[in-house]
Amino acid sequence: MKDKDALVSVVIPTYNVENYIGHCVSSLLRQTYRNIEVIIVSDGSTDRSVEICREMQKTDGRIRIIEKENGGVSSARNMGIRCAAGDYLMLVDSDDWVEQNTIETMLRAIQDNQTDACFSNCYYRNEWNVVTAMHCKEEPKVAAHELIKKHLKYQFLASTCLTLVRLTKVKQCMFDESIHTLEDWEYNFRMLNCIDSGTIINEPLYHYREVPGSASQSKLNERKLTCFLIPERVERYIKENDLPYEKSVGYIWIFLLNHMLVLLANNEYVPTEAKKLKKIAQKKLVYAWTADNIPLKQRIYTLMCAISPRVFCWVYHLKYLRRK
Repeated sequence: MKDKDALVSVVIPTYNVENYIGHCVSSLLRQTYRNIEVIIVSDGSTDRSVEICREMQKTDGRIRIIEKENGGVSSARNMGIRCAAGDYLMLVDSDDWVEQNTIETMLRAIQDNQTDACFSNCYYRNEWNVVTAMHCKEEPKVAAHELIKKHLKYQFLASTCLTLVRLTKVKQCMFDESIHTLEDWEYNFRMLNCIDSGTIINEPLYHYREVPGSASQSKLNERKLTCFLIPERVERYIKENDLPYEKSVGYIWIFLLNHMLVLLANNEYVPTEAKKLKKIAQKKLVYAWTADNIPLKQRIYTLMCAISPRVFCWVYHLKYLRRK
């Protein structure tokens, strides 16, 4: 099957999003590229999410609905990937939506440049503001190993939701269901190792909605700290596959620590979880100050956390107030 006739499978993990799911699915059904299947995986929803999707299914047979017991977003995504019948895969979160030309634009980029995947830019939206995620340097064809290097240095925005990829390349690549925060970053590392090349476009095609009460807007807890499984998983994958990225693993610890510190500062202070961050900071402090690839700000954040996470929060808030 030629790319212009390819079937695109869009997987939407869904849990209690009755206020948003209709907008999300409608944005896909209105795509200028028509040959798609929309796989909605209800992860134990208890609201009207499934009912809304079933009403939409009556008028558009491209919708498939799968219901399962609650197991988390990674479990729902994995179910959708296993059931996908397309030539290409796209993942969309149920409270977000996409531009009308998203699939056509990304599929054409893959076809024109003969690559395995296309990565786009996005908008971040909340009640008050809309911003473009980041400036992406457009690159028609980038070797996978170059994309991986960018990914490990956090220089490349490769969200699962900004990606259209050949399904045959990644059919066996599943999400780690034991990781509950930044699980897509770990998945993307393995996914990039499954392709040969990709295309980067700077056009924002995806709308990421920041919803009150979402993972990024709630206090630090044990589930969020499962992100510290990521460097362990990445290091094991590198060793098992004899890949030349082992020196990059140390930076993952520092990035994750800084990310969790910002969450701690922006939400309710949780002493038990703060204590865990302090232990990690103390363990990684020497690396943070001796490695040549750590930005100064992240070194300082790590040092402050090693002394006292509460001090970090105070300094962070003072810095924020000064900006205002």
